[in-house]
Amino acid sequence: MKIENYKPIGKGFLIGKFDIKIEKWGELTLRDCTLFEKDGKRWISLPSKEFLTKENQKKHFSLVKFSPEIFERLQRAALDLLAKETVQVPPATYDNYTEPQFPF
Repeated sequence: MKIENYKPIGKGFLIGKFDIKIEKWGELTLRDCTLFEKDGKRWISLPSKEFLTKENQKKHFSLVKFSPEIFERLQRAALDLLAKETVQVPPATYDNYTEPQFPF
């Protein structure tokens, strides 16, 4: 797995955008992933599409979905790679973190 095309944003809780390339899946690329941070915690979001509700509120619809377990592994691996490969994103700490073993 690789992180590509990282772009720092620094707007509100949004830290940056990036692509995730998974070589073992025929170089599948998840484009336009996002990195967020709030209260010292970091997470990623996969590509999504914005829409308006009937109440005129902005919401996002995920374009890619994994099982919760696989997404957690993907997120931990992405956060680890982002911490190692980008100067703009300092390393985060994780309680009980172990290197993920992807089923692919």
